Amino acid sequence: MLRDAGIVSDRREGLWIHYRINPELPAWAREILNTASRANATAKPFAQDRKRLRGAPTRPPIRCCA
Repeated sequence: MLRDAGIVSDRREGLWIHYRINPELPAWAREILNTASRANATAKPFAQDRKRLRGAPTRPPIRCCA
């Protein structure tokens, strides 16, 4: 849904699909996403999800700011 709405773009690498925020989003939309991200950074279940993802043995290395 996010890809169809133009909020994220994706690329496939083997079995993995990598998503990123669409670089063509207007500044106001990026600010909304940044505010939501900051507001939920330590909230359950989001913080738990980040911790589990970091420990996933088959996860490709992080190449950006994720």
